[in-house]
Amino acid sequence: MIRTIVLFPLLAFILISSGFGSFWELYTENLKEDITFQQQSLRLMSAEQGYKQYEDFFQPYVTFGTGKGNGMIFNEEGLKSSSFGLNANLLHVFGTDIGLSIPFSYVKDRKSSNGESQEDFKIENISMNISRDLISEDNADKLQKKADMLSASFTLNQAAWTVFIGTVKSIFDIRYNRELLLLYEKKSDIYSELMEEATDSDNRRNYEKMYLNAEKLRIGVESIMLELSKYEVLTDEDVDSIYGEILLLIPDMYENSVEKDIFLRNDIRSLALSKQAAEEKAELWFLPYFPNPHLTFTPSFNVADPELDFEDRFSWSLSVQCDMTLFDRGEMESESISRKGNAEIKKLEYSQKTDSLEKKIESLHLEEKKSMLDYEIKQIDYQIVKESYERNQKLYKKGYITQNDMKLSEIEFIQKKLDYEKAFQQLLMDKLNIMKETVDTPGGY
Repeated sequence: MIRTIVLFPLLAFILISSGFGSFWELYTENLKEDITFQQQSLRLMSAEQGYKQYEDFFQPYVTFGTGKGNGMIFNEEGLKSSSFGLNANLLHVFGTDIGLSIPFSYVKDRKSSNGESQEDFKIENISMNISRDLISEDNADKLQKKADMLSASFTLNQAAWTVFIGTVKSIFDIRYNRELLLLYEKKSDIYSELMEEATDSDNRRNYEKMYLNAEKLRIGVESIMLELSKYEVLTDEDVDSIYGEILLLIPDMYENSVEKDIFLRNDIRSLALSKQAAEEKAELWFLPYFPNPHLTFTPSFNVADPELDFEDRFSWSLSVQCDMTLFDRGEMESESISRKGNAEIKKLEYSQKTDSLEKKIESLHLEEKKSMLDYEIKQIDYQIVKESYERNQKLYKKGYITQNDMKLSEIEFIQKKLDYEKAFQQLLMDKLNIMKETVDTPGGY
């Protein structure tokens, strides 16, 4: 049914009226200027980076510097000695970090066994570091990072939809109000003329009131046009061209879009993962009360002394770092309660979000049906006024009505045509609002 409705009476004229750049170019330009969209793009980039640290096993993080040693020491002769270190965290597997450490040093005037001074550069031990918390919450943290990424992705797409719908509405508004402004200017001129020509005081006051109302409406439209001043660069032909593109674009998008199951929306998936992460942390409600040792196993290989036997050059160490709070002011209890309470809150949030979203989408479809009925009503009104206007044209040619009456009849006809168009535009806006909730990105772009 919508295919037949889309063929608005002026569509054929609009489509051939201009060669201005496409709607997509205008939309893309608006995206570049939208602060929210740019902010959400950065947020998504950060969230993706945070998730990659858990998703990819091999995430090398390499640092080179003086470390905790003496660094570089200078005297009157220049560089005397220095110590550096190359540290690389290479893998993150199931909560365990695996890295490599290579310290080396340089001494300018080291005394040798025969008493002579010589430069000395050496690497002593190459060490591997394997560390983890005894009780790891790595999986819960990974779930939350993925939830953050999905949430950022959804918010970015919603920002894109907001710009898309705003661009469409701006074109609708600029076109409607430009034509409306011309109508009110014509009305003001007609009533001003009738007011001057009126000889009866009652008629004069009546025309004056109509003139003032027309002026008030004209000023109201000018106020709206100020809000649309960004689009002043678009000529009437440009607006008509983009408008014609929109009339074809939105119904095509709507017909070809596949409404996604709400449980597959990224914001719902994000809530589901957050709920799962909270449930895993709730299972460890006792963790604040007990020490969670951080273990570091460090096997080393001595490369500085080749005279040692091969097996003697290997060594290892195991460090255990552990803090245990004996008395506090209720922080441990508070954290434990928060772990359990947060899981319940996440369950409730997920349930309420899915329920409200289903109702919202149903409500949007009802709004679309209302707009369709309003469009059909406006279509009937338009046809009635059109027939009246055509009759008045014949009467004017025969001299039965005045020129001003004919002008007012024409204004009423154009006004009804604008109302008819606006009802159709609202129907398209309702379709966009539905797609905003059920389709990931505008038109797949």
